[in-house]
Amino acid sequence: MSPAAAHTGLRERKKAQTRTAFVHAAADLFAERGYDAVTVEHICAAVDVSQRTFFRYFSTKADLVLATVTDLLGELLDDLRERPDTEQAWAALREVLLVAADRITESKRQYLPLVTVIRDAPELVGGNAAVFVDWEREMTAETARRLAPVAARHARLLAGVAMTAFRVAIDEWVDGGGKGSARTVTEANLGLVGAAGIRLQRP
Repeated sequence: MSPAAAHTGLRERKKAQTRTAFVHAAADLFAERGYDAVTVEHICAAVDVSQRTFFRYFSTKADLVLATVTDLLGELLDDLRERPDTEQAWAALREVLLVAADRITESKRQYLPLVTVIRDAPELVGGNAAVFVDWEREMTAETARRLAPVAARHARLLAGVAMTAFRVAIDEWVDGGGKGSARTVTEANLGLVGAAGIRLQRP
């Protein structure tokens, strides 16, 4: 690796660490004080950086909260694209959703308060919906790529079935206070709709 490439890699890692620090600090503050009582200034003080630095990463406090969902769905889409092309669509969707559930469980200290904020703050509802619309469009395209041409018209429904099972499972897990593993609930839900998912792979 060249010195320039090493420097670029280090800079990117530092940027990612700073972004994560903002999210973690905000989650802790929201859990302690509530969303409305926390300002960008409070978050910056917790991370010990200037507000100018904050706005290099996020345009608003709401943008920071929605980043949790955006990042999760982005990773999920990347994971799906990296699955073997020979793998059937439903099997690929199932595997990446279980990995996403594991990530949520591992980060529940941050995930739970941020999801609670998204549920309770009216200003975030529209932004959250927009994130899912964009993600569903890309997820459908990747699912269609894995289907035979005659079955590609099922791609949106197939991705929707999988994601609905996942979303309901995560909601149930959050409602239970994040006890146990999100994978367990996700696996159970995917098992319940699996027969439909497998049928949708066919013409």
